[in-house]
Amino acid sequence: MPKSTAYRDPRYVARRKRLLAEHRATFGARCPRCLTPEDRAVRRTWLTLNHVTTLSRGGDVMGPVEVMCLGCNDRQLHADRPDVARRGR
Repeated sequence: MPKSTAYRDPRYVARRKRLLAEHRATFGARCPRCLTPEDRAVRRTWLTLNHVTTLSRGGDVMGPVEVMCLGCNDRQLHADRPDVARRGR
């Protein structure tokens, strides 16, 4: 399944919604890595799921994930994939 449609899979959408709700209920709306509180007005602070094995490296959309903010997710991507960082993503 192409990456663009993998994230639209209804099973993944439901899983993401459930995992983020569980994280917010247990730990609050805060990134577990940088401890920045989620602010819906600032996109980089939004909580999201990060795939342990990225989809571009053969990971499964329903594979293991961890909660982090978009800023940490972006930094993680650049650490794992320097080729993407050079392109200015």
